[in-house]
Amino acid sequence: MMASAFSRTMASFLIDRREFNILKNQEYVQAHKQAIVTKNKNNKSYLVEYDKKFDTNSAGFRISFNTVPKKTYQLQIAARLINGDRAFVYCEAIDETRLIPRIYLFTPRLIQTYNLNFTATTDLTYIGVLFFYGQMSYRLEVTKFIVKQI
Repeated sequence: MMASAFSRTMASFLIDRREFNILKNQEYVQAHKQAIVTKNKNNKSYLVEYDKKFDTNSAGFRISFNTVPKKTYQLQIAARLINGDRAFVYCEAIDETRLIPRIYLFTPRLIQTYNLNFTATTDLTYIGVLFFYGQMSYRLEVTKFIVKQI
């Protein structure tokens, strides 16, 4: 699977900073598969919503992050699933290799926080949160989403 020119262009900004913060770099957040991503009015969180009418699995949001193979990165995330049954942390290399297993879940009404390390295998990594099922409506509030090289 090849990255689009759009993804590569967006990601090139991120390599210069070696860090992504959703509250500071919101223009690089990508809605994935019919999800809608909006910044809350208080500017302290993001809302990710998906309507079941689209019937598409793995909707959510992600970023395209330039990485250096064999370097280690950390994802710091805090989020609360408002509607839906569960969502998972998503982290894959451009060749679809999973870098973080899909066991880090967000379940209803609880704020869950994770600090997860991963080692890059390619020069572009997709990182985000995806919803499990397309037949269910979801709503997720993200209060922290930082990716940085360590």
